[in-house]
Amino acid sequence: MAVTSQPDFWQCPRCKTPNPWATYLTVCVGCGEPKPPEAGRAAFVPQPKPVPKAKRSSRGVAVATWGYAAVVLVALGLIKTLGDRWWPATVLMFAPRWIFLFPIPPLILWAGLRRRWRLLLADGAVLAVVLGPLMGLCLPVRSLIAGSPEGLKIRVLSLNRGSGQLASKELVRMIGDEKIDVVCFQEARPDPVLDAYFARAGWTRNAGGSIFSHLPVIKDYGLSDLPYEAPDVWDVKLTRVSVRLDDGREAMVACVHMPTMTYGFARLFRRDFAGMRRYIDWRWKQTDSVLRILGETATLPTVVAGDFNMPPDSPMMHKLRASFPSGFEEVGWGYGYTRPSRASWIGIDRILASKGSRFSRCRVGPRVGSDHRPILAEVILRPPSGLPDPPPIEPTTSAATPTPVKSPVPSAVQAAEKSKAPTPRRVVCLGDSITDEFAYPEFAWKALDAAGMSGWTFLNAGVGGDSAETMRARLDRDVLSLRPEVVTISAGVNDALKSAPPQVFEVAVVAIVDRLKAEGISVVLLPPTPLGKAHEEANQRISRFADLVREIAARRGLSLADVHRAMLRENPDGADPLLGADGIHPNKEGHRVMARTLVEALGARDVAIPDDLAIEPVPGLIREWRMVAVRDPATASSRIDPGVAHGKTISLPESNPQSSWQREWDRRRGYALSLKASVPPHGPYQGSATITVDREKTVVFRTGGMVDAIWLNGEMIHRNAVWTGWHPGNQRITARLHAGENAVVIAVHDGFLLGVTDE
Repeated sequence: MAVTSQPDFWQCPRCKTPNPWATYLTVCVGCGEPKPPEAGRAAFVPQPKPVPKAKRSSRGVAVATWGYAAVVLVALGLIKTLGDRWWPATVLMFAPRWIFLFPIPPLILWAGLRRRWRLLLADGAVLAVVLGPLMGLCLPVRSLIAGSPEGLKIRVLSLNRGSGQLASKELVRMIGDEKIDVVCFQEARPDPVLDAYFARAGWTRNAGGSIFSHLPVIKDYGLSDLPYEAPDVWDVKLTRVSVRLDDGREAMVACVHMPTMTYGFARLFRRDFAGMRRYIDWRWKQTDSVLRILGETATLPTVVAGDFNMPPDSPMMHKLRASFPSGFEEVGWGYGYTRPSRASWIGIDRILASKGSRFSRCRVGPRVGSDHRPILAEVILRPPSGLPDPPPIEPTTSAATPTPVKSPVPSAVQAAEKSKAPTPRRVVCLGDSITDEFAYPEFAWKALDAAGMSGWTFLNAGVGGDSAETMRARLDRDVLSLRPEVVTISAGVNDALKSAPPQVFEVAVVAIVDRLKAEGISVVLLPPTPLGKAHEEANQRISRFADLVREIAARRGLSLADVHRAMLRENPDGADPLLGADGIHPNKEGHRVMARTLVEALGARDVAIPDDLAIEPVPGLIREWRMVAVRDPATASSRIDPGVAHGKTISLPESNPQSSWQREWDRRRGYALSLKASVPPHGPYQGSATITVDREKTVVFRTGGMVDAIWLNGEMIHRNAVWTGWHPGNQRITARLHAGENAVVIAVHDGFLLGVTDE
C-alpha cells in the first residue's frame, strides 16, 4: 500500500464518512461516492471529532470541585495568618463563614450525576474543612479522655448586656441555677431586677458595676488607665478585682471589652483604606496593653472574661491565648457563637484563664434579651505555669464585702455624745452638681474653723449630673482613694429629674452605705434638696427619695443631715427663695441652710454659719498662660498645636467681677472663665505656661473644670476621658519636675483651673 506524505484521510461530501487515501480504494466505503481527484486532496481534510457533552461536563465538575477546594483553603490560610494584619483578610475573618457552605451541595449533586465518586470524597473533605476549622467547630476529645480535673472550682459567667431589653429574670435564674461565683458584665447599665438581686447579702460589686462576686473581694483595681492616643477610636475597657478563693488563696478576675471593628469597617465603607489600617494597628496596641496590664499581677491565678470583639482564630486572639488559654477552645463543644443572638455566626465572647489552670466546663448560654449570648465556664484556677502554688492562708472577711462590720472609727454621732465638740475628721462629700459647687461643705468647714474646731478637712467628690448609681460606680476612684473618716452622701436630685425608679435609687444608696461601713467609715446621709414650684412632678419624686434616705439612715444607724426638711422649714410655702433661677440648685442662702444642718449632724451645736466666704486663689495656681484656639479640633487632645507658644497672654485670677456669687467664687479661685470672649474663635483651646523650680521634685497637678490633656516638657502626662466634676481638684496628676524651667501645655474648653503643689 502506498503511503503518501499528504493527509491520510478524505471526507465523503455526501455522507461525511472519513476514507483513507489508499490506492486500492476508489469509492467511499460508506455510500459508494467516487473518490475525489488527487488534486483536491487538501480540501477534504477531516475535522476533529467533537467531544461529547457528557465528557465536557465531567471535566467541569472536576475543575469546579478542586477550584473551590483551593478557595476554601486559601480563605482559611488568609484568616489564620493575615487576619488582623491585612484588611481584606480582616474583612474575610469577620464575614459569616457559613456562606462557604452554599456551593458545596450543588458540587455534590453535580459529581453524583456524573458518577465522579472520587470528587464526592473531595467535596466531603471540603465540607469537613468548612464545618470544622473554617467555622470554628470545637471537638475537645482530649477532655473526654482526661476526664474532669480535680480541685477547687469557681464558676464564671460573662455577658455583654447590650442596648436591648434584658430578660433580667431569666438571667437571674440562670445565675442561681448554675451556682455562678463571679459575673462579668460589659456595657452594664442600671437594671432594677439585677440591682435588687445583686444587692442581696453575699454579692460584692466593683466600682464600675462590671464585676459581681460571691467570693470576698480583696482589692478593686478600678478601670485600667490604657493609653488613648487617637480621638477617633474606641479604647478597651478593662476592670480587675482580686478575690479570696474558698481555700484562702488570692486570685485575679478581669473583665475586658475590646474595641469593636464596627468603626474600622465604617472607614472601609467610606473608602478610607488608610484609616482602616490605622484602626487595625490601634487594636493591636490595645491587645498589647491588655497583656501588659494583666502581666502586672502575673503571679496570681487569673480568669479573664469578656467581649473580645474578635473570633477565636484571630491572630490577636491567638496572642492572648498564648498567655491565657480559652475555656471554650479547651473543653467547649460546638461553635461557641455568641453574637448576634438571632443569627449566630461568630463567637467574640470568651472566658480565659492563666496557664496552669484547667477548665472542666465551658458553654454558651441561651438568649437573655441581649444581642450577645452569655458564656459560662467552670475553672480550677492555679498560678501560671512555672510558679509554685502559694501556701493557703486562713480565709478572712474581705474589706470590700458589703457586710456591716464594727467600725474602728467612732461615728460622728458617737463623737458628739462623748464631747460637745466633735473630733476633727477628714470628710469627703459625695454628691452631684449641688455638692460639686462646694458651697455648703465650705460654709461648714469655715464655720467649724471659726468656732475654734480646727483640724477638719473637707474634700469634694461631687460630679455634676450624677445619679445615685453613677456615684456608686465611682466610689473607689473618687471617695475611697481619699482615705476618708467620714463620708457625706447627697443624692437624688438627678434621679428625680430623670424619673429613676425608687427601688433603683434605694439599691444604689444602700450599696454605697454598706461598702463604706465595711471599710470602717462613718456615713452622714443628706436627703435630696427640694426643687422649685416649676418642677412639681419631680418634686413629688424628691419627697419619696427623701423618705427612703431617712429610712436607710434609721435601718443602718447612720447620722442624718435632713437638708430637705431644713430648707422647707425656712420657707413653708416652698423652697424657691433658697434656690437659684433654675429652681434646682440652692442659692448662697440655701447652701448656708445646708451647711447649718450638716455641722449639727457632725456633732457641732450652736455654730454660726458665715454670711460669705473669703475665697482665695487655689494653692499653686498657674497665673500666666499663652492661649490659642486650636486649628484642628480633632487633634486638640492628642497633639500639641504649633502655635500654642505664641498665643494670647491671659492672667489669672481674671480681673472683671462676675455677676453671680458662684461664678465670682470661681473667678477668685483662679478659673479661666472668659476664653470665648478673649481668645476667639470658639475652642477647644490649648495653653502653654512655664514652671520654674530650683531642684528636681515630685509635684501634683490639680485641675478644675474640663482639662482634657496635659503635656509636661513635651510628654503627655494626663488624658481625661470622663467628666469628673467642675470643682478644684477634680483630677490629681502626679508628675516629676526637673530643675530649671518646665514647659506645661494643656488642652481645655472654656473654663479651666490648674494648680501645682508639692506632694
